[in-house]
Amino acid sequence: MNRSGNASKLKVGLVYEPAGVSLKVADDGCGFDVSATAATDAGHFGLLGMRERTDKMGGTLEIVSRPGTGTVITLKVPVKVGEETENP
Repeated sequence: MNRSGNASKLKVGLVYEPAGVSLKVADDGCGFDVSATAATDAGHFGLLGMRERTDKMGGTLEIVSRPGTGTVITLKVPVKVGEETENP
């Protein structure tokens, strides 16, 4: 598996709204089969780790990719006003 993705363009968008924060990352790389990457490699967080961390924050994670099309990852996390946040 090619870990670099061979992307020549990367777009990153961050939006803060009263209800939460959205982060969208899109590339024009080689893409991958999302369903075939459920397991993590030793020493890497992988998609499973990303999903677990998103769940702990009460957010949603959407990954859209397939071979030859690039990848778009959208993370949405709610913001609780007036609540202290813990540094990772």
